[in-house]
Amino acid sequence: MKYYFEGYEIVTPFSISSNEPMFDADTISLKKQRASQGAQRWEMSFNIVTTTPADALLSIIDFDSVQSMTMPQLNDVNDRLTTVNYPKGAFVTGSNNKVYMVKSDASTIADSNLYPTPPSGLTYSTVANATIRYYRDVSDLRGITFSDGILADPGTINIIEAL
Repeated sequence: MKYYFEGYEIVTPFSISSNEPMFDADTISLKKQRASQGAQRWEMSFNIVTTTPADALLSIIDFDSVQSMTMPQLNDVNDRLTTVNYPKGAFVTGSNNKVYMVKSDASTIADSNLYPTPPSGLTYSTVANATIRYYRDVSDLRGITFSDGILADPGTINIIEAL
């Protein structure tokens, strides 16, 4: 299945990361102590297919507003959708607009089977209708690259989930 960013096909390299800040400390007895505030967001990085330099330039603007797109699913998730409604590794969107990942194959959604653990009482999208609301990440901007006057790389798109 193909996924798109603002009308442009997403291609590899493609990464999905979970950003969950964690405090990690060693005690005097060398035990590990870890603490988290329970906050988590999804971050993605990918390239897109463009046909002209103008398309590439247009794809790297508009950083100040929340956008949305279909949440890309892993290939094996798409393959297993024919046998199970919510395959392990699938993404769904809660009624709070947060994206959650299914931890094990299921025919229906249970809060305990989602990462991160959601608040109770949410309803969820189907896997096919999962949507991520995002901001463009401005901490690591990479623009287009020309080599010998030819578009060599339209740049990397980095997005972070809008919470």
